[in-house]
Amino acid sequence: MRKTERVIFFFATKFNQRDYHRFGFDILEKRGYKVEAWDFSPWHRPDYYKYYDVPDPITFTGHVLVKSENEIKNRMENISQVDTVVDPWMIINDYSFIQDIIQKENITFGNLFLGSIPDAKSISNLKSTLVSRNK
Repeated sequence: MRKTERVIFFFATKFNQRDYHRFGFDILEKRGYKVEAWDFSPWHRPDYYKYYDVPDPITFTGHVLVKSENEIKNRMENISQVDTVVDPWMIINDYSFIQDIIQKENITFGNLFLGSIPDAKSISNLKSTLVSRNK
């Protein structure tokens, strides 16, 4: 069984103190992992990146701004078999070239499911569901 040495988080939003703490970067580092935050927002969401300022910016040596598709490809070439990618925003699902690299390079990755995912139902369906279950 391989041992993970580096954990790389893919972010669709600007990396900040809140993300650093809620994803346990400090805990992972204390346990001996090298942790990186790849911030895709300049490329993935350029208007958001340009106009939004986070209220809690952070300086973190593992923070990387990813600004182009070529940069993503080059960085992903350096992901090894002892690295793990965590994708809380499921950026991987949006770009087939990232999926292709992950598959080709056999990169270990995962997504986070941190709560209930809402299911949209029309009011009429919701009412009939509630009524039928109460009978």
